Formats: sequence, C-alpha cells, structure tokens
Amino acid sequence: MERIFMYKPESIKKRKWRRLLLFTIFGILFGFVKRVC
Repeated sequence: MERIFMYKPESIKKRKWRRLLLFTIFGILFGFVKRVC
C-alpha cells in the first residue's frame, strides 16, 4: 500500500511533464505553420 502511494505522485508528475512537452512542441509547430502560410 505504501509503495503504491509513493509511486502515484511521481507518475502524475511525469504525466504532467509529458503533456507540457507535447503542448510546447505543438505550439512551436503551429507557430512555424502560421509563419510559412
């Protein structure tokens, strides 16, 4: 039980980081497309 409790916050943090990274990548891509078009 303790193990799961300790592991949960880390997984959530990783998930948030991954989402932020994806968001930034998409933003840069969108900016590039807008610049070209």
